[in-house]
Amino acid sequence: MSVTRSEKKRLKLSVFLPGDSRHLAAWRHNEASEYAELNLAHYIRIAKTAERGKFDAIFLADTADLSASNNEALDLTSPVDHFETVTLLTALSHATERIGLIATASIAHADPYNLASKFASLDHISGGRAGCNLVSIPDNAKSKYPSLYNQIEYRAHFESAGQYLDVLASIWDSWKHEAYVYDLQNCSAHRAGDIAASYHGCPVMVQSGVSDAAVELAAQTADLVFTAQHALEAAKAFYSKLKGKLIKYGRSPEQTKILSAVLPVIGRTEREARDKYEMLRSQADRPYYTGAAGAGFQQAMIGTPASIADQLEDWFVSGAVDGFNIMPPCLPGSLDDFVNLVIPELQRRGLFRTEYEGATLRENLGLTHQEDPFNRRIFHFPAAS
Repeated sequence: MSVTRSEKKRLKLSVFLPGDSRHLAAWRHNEASEYAELNLAHYIRIAKTAERGKFDAIFLADTADLSASNNEALDLTSPVDHFETVTLLTALSHATERIGLIATASIAHADPYNLASKFASLDHISGGRAGCNLVSIPDNAKSKYPSLYNQIEYRAHFESAGQYLDVLASIWDSWKHEAYVYDLQNCSAHRAGDIAASYHGCPVMVQSGVSDAAVELAAQTADLVFTAQHALEAAKAFYSKLKGKLIKYGRSPEQTKILSAVLPVIGRTEREARDKYEMLRSQADRPYYTGAAGAGFQQAMIGTPASIADQLEDWFVSGAVDGFNIMPPCLPGSLDDFVNLVIPELQRRGLFRTEYEGATLRENLGLTHQEDPFNRRIFHFPAAS
């Protein structure tokens, strides 16, 4: 493709890092790593591969319990045991030098003081490469905890997340300002943090979600937004909506990067790529997988390195994304393919870096140093519909 978005703008890429795969059936693949979820050497290999590919960040999702709701589901999906995410990223920080380290944290299961200390420690240890993907409601809360879910409206969860972020900010900058005292219904902070704020600024803040409340929160607080869009026009609409909200809150559109989830299936020919995808689908031969064993919630891109680069470039130059959260269907092989085959094609087109711009996650994302988290902002939310 000959269209270029800007000589100065390049794609941002993160890699989603579960144990063996993103595709639900890939754990049955003969190339999947055995017992990968609790194999540090496996994670180190993948992290080094991603850094060799100049990815901006590794992204580790997390759950506080088993997401599967029945024994059949547990029998048919990949193993559910895994390392605690910040502990794992701390270990990976010693095996890498530049790549960012993003972990999910739930406000429902961690008080602000301990979470602030945990991520500040990771930011210090990694030299400014930490990122925090803060989430509120578990995906299965409505079905698994109906009484709890019904007590709190969806919009109120994001209001609570805003309050929680404000507490985090006060803890992270408490050694530079007087300690703030909060008296919230479900969380409080009455003392300064036990670790000085990182001289690299506060950890990069990540958000996800597409609801009005989620967009409002992201526009006020997020440095990075993960989304999942299946169609180009829908992605462009979401991108325009969120970037417009940034301006509303006095922020530059460049202060938040939007990355959409992509599941790439790569072949040296179109036929090889299609065969790989069909092989994965063939592993999903039981009723549980019906409608679930394909790409899932992310956009599948199937083809040669050049055709996948075409699709990524099309979304980027069309103003639909700032980059992508790559979800390799099977690890480590799918990430190897992306780094060895697609990254060089993106670099050849001038769409992706050949070297890291800086040493911190903020520098590589093109974000400014943030000494005063969220500018002591009081968060606002749209009226409930």
